Amino acid sequence: MFGKNKRDAYYFDSFVNQCQFSCELSKRTGELLRNFKYDEVKDNLIELHGIEHAADQVQHDIMEHLIKEFIAPLEREDIVLIAKELDDLTDNIEDIMITCYEYDVKQIDDVMLKYMDLIEVSCGLLQDLLRKFENFKKENTLNSIIIEINKHEEEGDRIYREAMHNLFVNEKDPRILMAKKEIYACLETVMDDIEDLANSVESVIMKNS
Repeated sequence: MFGKNKRDAYYFDSFVNQCQFSCELSKRTGELLRNFKYDEVKDNLIELHGIEHAADQVQHDIMEHLIKEFIAPLEREDIVLIAKELDDLTDNIEDIMITCYEYDVKQIDDVMLKYMDLIEVSCGLLQDLLRKFENFKKENTLNSIIIEINKHEEEGDRIYREAMHNLFVNEKDPRILMAKKEIYACLETVMDDIEDLANSVESVIMKNS
C-alpha cells in the first residue's frame, strides 16, 4: 500500500535520485560525443565513472534501508526490481563511452548523436514519471508519460535497424564496422532499459490499484 509519510517517501525519493544520476550521465555523455576528442576519452571515463559510482551508493542505501524496514510502502521485490533496473540503466549509459574507448573509436557519427538525443529526452521523461510515482492515485498523467517513453523506444528500434543495415551495406573496414555495431548495441540497450523501467512502474501501479 502506498503511504504518505516521510518513511514511505524515502523509496520514491531514492528512485528519483537514482534516475537523476542517469539523466546527468546521459547528458554528459551526449556532450562528450557531440564534442568528441579522441585524446581525452580515457580521462572522460574517469569523470563518467564518478557519476556512476555515486548512483551505486544510492542503490546500496536503498537495499540497506529495506533490510531494516519492517513494513515497506511497496512489495519488497518491486522496490528491489526498480532499484536494480535503475542501476542497470546507469551502468549501461556509462558503457557507451567505455565501448568507444575499448574499440578505439576515432570518430562519432550522426546515428550515435541522434540516438543520444533520444536517450536524453527519454531519461527526462522517466524522471518525470518517477517524481509522480508516489501519488499515482491522484496523478492522471502517468499513462501518457509511459506511452511517450514507449514511442521513443520504438523510434530507437527504427533507428537501430536502419543504422545496422546501412553499416553492413556500406562500411568496408571491419574494425570500424565492429566498433560501430557495438556502440549501436549499447545505445539500443539503454533505450530498452528505459522502456523496461516505465513498464515496471506501470506494473506496480496496476498491482496497487
